[in-house]
Amino acid sequence: MATLAQVRQQHPEYNDMGDGALAMALHRKFYSDVPMADYLGQLGIDRGDVLYELRDPGNGDGDYLRQQLAAPGAGESQQQAEQRQAGQLTPERRAGGVEGAARAALQGATFGFGDELVAAGAAAFNPDQSQSFGDKFNAYLSREQGLVDNFREDNPVVAYGSEIAGAIPTGVAAGGQLAGRGATLGMRALTGAGVGAGQGAAYGFGSADGDLADRGMNALMSAGVGGVVGGAIPLVSNTIGSAVQRGQQGRILDAAAKAAPTADDLKSAASAMFEQATGGTPLAITDNSYMRFLGDVQSIGQKLRINANLDPKSVGLSEMMLSIADDLARGGTAVDMKDLHLLRQAAQRVAMSSEGRDAAFANTVIRRLDDFVQTLKPADILGGADPSQATNALYRGISTWSRANKVGLVEEAIRVGQAAASGPEKGIRNALRTMLFRKPDVWNRFTTAEQQAIKDVIDGTPGSNLMKLIGTFGFGGNTATNGIGGAAGMALGQMAGGPVGMVLGPAIGSIGRNASEKMTTNLANRAMGAVATEGLQSLPKFDPNKATALERMLFRTALPGSKPLVPSR
Repeated sequence: MATLAQVRQQHPEYNDMGDGALAMALHRKFYSDVPMADYLGQLGIDRGDVLYELRDPGNGDGDYLRQQLAAPGAGESQQQAEQRQAGQLTPERRAGGVEGAARAALQGATFGFGDELVAAGAAAFNPDQSQSFGDKFNAYLSREQGLVDNFREDNPVVAYGSEIAGAIPTGVAAGGQLAGRGATLGMRALTGAGVGAGQGAAYGFGSADGDLADRGMNALMSAGVGGVVGGAIPLVSNTIGSAVQRGQQGRILDAAAKAAPTADDLKSAASAMFEQATGGTPLAITDNSYMRFLGDVQSIGQKLRINANLDPKSVGLSEMMLSIADDLARGGTAVDMKDLHLLRQAAQRVAMSSEGRDAAFANTVIRRLDDFVQTLKPADILGGADPSQATNALYRGISTWSRANKVGLVEEAIRVGQAAASGPEKGIRNALRTMLFRKPDVWNRFTTAEQQAIKDVIDGTPGSNLMKLIGTFGFGGNTATNGIGGAAGMALGQMAGGPVGMVLGPAIGSIGRNASEKMTTNLANRAMGAVATEGLQSLPKFDPNKATALERMLFRTALPGSKPLVPSR
């Protein structure tokens, strides 16, 4: 079939006839057996344009067109034809990519009122006086809604993406600029809930069909959904931000653990630096310097009224320090760093005592000894090195010695925890908590980064805590506790999977327990590596009270919505 343009080219005598009149004349004479809907498509003319041209009442061509359009087209049922004919201004066509994206963006930019605005404009400029504005508006609105819905079906990614993109500017203007406002996470959540409720209500009202009551109900429901979404955005952003920061911290600590020296390595390095400070000989302390340290410690012991009956461990520690002084008095000997190291190890063992006074005195000795070593001056040491070089080497040795002592504390806590009856997972956590975290004088020796690494062991990570939970339903080393847990795992497994589940329940629990122990041990080694690493002062820290770029992006995209929060069609 030739198009209408081709017919006019071959028969110029028809140029004085309109497209609609010429199309109807040709259909009557030559193509009456072709359904009108298909016929107009093959001619290459728009049904809406023909209907508009032949709209006048009493126009025979118009009556003929509407009658023929009521007949089903190719592949169309009678019901579909009646539905199409009932909305004469809503031809069943599909919007193309550019057109569909533009309509979707308009929907987003107008909070779902785009189809109503287009329909109102089309009805206002339609000169047909035979229909009321309301009838024309409803007809055009049906067409617009169909085009929007069809494009969502045909190109969902482009449709919803364009709608979100169109929603961003108006979303920001209509409260999105408030994203992230508030001094705390809770205040930002409240702000987000208010913004979300307002934008949800507007979008729900504009995107709904029906009368004012229907739109009001949809606006109310959408406001509720928008309030929940808006209030949740800061919480979601905070969770994601915390996870990202934890990942960054973990990578830094893992890298530190791989290259970290042991406590013995650090002590050897410190000894080498001390020897450099004394011209290549082991660092020795002058008699006067040691006696000054001993007098300081003895005065503290006298204030605590240390005695052999109540505080035997403290008295033993005091006698060890006095024996060193006796050796100095006899002459022919000197106090070197090895002596101070052995003294500190003895004090550290006493500090772990369950006796409060013994532990308090030993911790005082440790603090005074560390202060003594860390405040040594070239005049306090014996040796013939250059004074400036001796000072630099001495200070580097002191710093390394301090790190070695802290690593030793962590190593000892791990050793105690691994031998605990409750198993390594609980044992290591409890040992670090009681031996380090709950002792302010010990805990404050560690840097912020080192404290964070140790707290990761004590508190656990999401993964290790999940394995710990699963492990409670498996058998393990502690017969009493894990016997109960294993029995619970068997019972739950039987409820879920019968006899097979009864076997698998405790087996899975035991796997979780072993995984938790391994993960806790790895975290402890990582913490020890952090302590051993020089210069690791702090880690990247996520502030939950600070809005992130992710939060602002979620406010400007999720809240306006890409479709009605409560679907209406």
